[in-house]
Amino acid sequence: MYKRLEKYLTAVMTHFKPDVYCWDVVNEAISGLDSETFCTQSDWYKTCGTGFVEKAFRLAHKINPDVKLFYNDYDMVNPVKRQKVYNMLSALLKKGVPFNGIGIQGHWNMPDFNPSEIQKTIDLFAFLGLEIQITELDLSIYRHGPRLINQTMTKQPFTTYVENEQAEQYKQIFDIFLQNKGKITSVTFWGVSR
Repeated sequence: MYKRLEKYLTAVMTHFKPDVYCWDVVNEAISGLDSETFCTQSDWYKTCGTGFVEKAFRLAHKINPDVKLFYNDYDMVNPVKRQKVYNMLSALLKKGVPFNGIGIQGHWNMPDFNPSEIQKTIDLFAFLGLEIQITELDLSIYRHGPRLINQTMTKQPFTTYVENEQAEQYKQIFDIFLQNKGKITSVTFWGVSR
């Protein structure tokens, strides 16, 4: 499996080397379930255990030591998941694993919007000295997410009221980003509707 990983990373990172300044080397390795740390359904986890995260970063750094390497994950405003990711990244840093930052996926929804949790997430990972990127930013008008797997997505029409509320919440999000402009180096949007 690691030979396959090295072959893939070498091909992709070499091909795009002139054009790409950073890579999300590992994506969504930590479970959204409170009862487990790693995503136990992942083929990487099933085959390699927890060591695949370290191995992927070390291989990526070996292939291109000049590019920035990131870990990327969702639901980081959830205190339980956020702490699990923090613990993993902190342990990797202590082992000298080469990576530069974290991508905090911004798949947030209006019914559960909590600006203080966004700030807590930024503060926690900045404490580790990591570069922070906000990835996959979207603000859904619906309640959805990993905790709602067996529930029906709440539907509502996109009224002027909902539009204005969404605009206000986006403003609050970007106010937080601007207050943290020394910690956040990139904001990337996701999709056009959810």
